[in-house]
Amino acid sequence: MTRLLLDTHIFVWAKTAEKPLKPVIAAMIADPANEVVVSLASAWELIIKSALGKLEGDASLLIGSLETFEFVLADSGFGLLQIRPEHVFAIQRLPLHHRDPFDRLIVAQAIAERMRLVTVDRRLEAYADLDVVVGA
Repeated sequence: MTRLLLDTHIFVWAKTAEKPLKPVIAAMIADPANEVVVSLASAWELIIKSALGKLEGDASLLIGSLETFEFVLADSGFGLLQIRPEHVFAIQRLPLHHRDPFDRLIVAQAIAERMRLVTVDRRLEAYADLDVVVGA
């Protein structure tokens, strides 16, 4: 079993089909042998982008309410990765390869939880301790 942490873009695209995922990524997510989770940081990021008017397409439908978000996760078979203090403080040890605070938190979570991060952001490959799959 592989433990997969979806970044925000991959989560949105997996649920809305706004952009097609690469077949290898879609297969990894669909494989029942894999544990697939979404960070609470992704919901936080989507809520902030929505409030700023920067959320496009159907992504806003994923975070209309807590109940909606929980339903989307359950319907997908995705777990929720809570944000724990050790995740937040692990950010201090990350080099500044990337400045986006949500991505940095998700990277810290993936490293701390020994999960493979599924992302569209090639810049995250620079983190030496990160098991990452890039593709969309």
